[in-house]
Amino acid sequence: MQIGMDLLKLIMGFLALIFCLKCTGAKSISNLTPIDFIWSIMLSEIVGNGLYDPSVKWYYILAMLSVWVIIKIIFDILIYRYDKLEKFLIGDKTLMIDKGKINKVVLKKIKLI
Repeated sequence: MQIGMDLLKLIMGFLALIFCLKCTGAKSISNLTPIDFIWSIMLSEIVGNGLYDPSVKWYYILAMLSVWVIIKIIFDILIYRYDKLEKFLIGDKTLMIDKGKINKVVLKKIKLI
């Protein structure tokens, strides 16, 4: 009976993660911001911990995923509206190579060298 419940949690978690990604408009890995990285780690924790803890019911997992998606959407709205918040949380874009030349000043500033 326990394996059936674990399978249900696994399937529901997978479907819920797909739904979460669709709702939040998740980007590809190449465009991953620090907020997206934290978001994806928390998604895996919510589903993973719920999957392997027999005391956690599948509907708790769905509820926590729903709350996490709402938090992510609120952060996306705030970041979109407030440029200072975006710069603080995500950072500025920097041009490391300009016209084929490596900009060492920028690399030192962002602590790559």
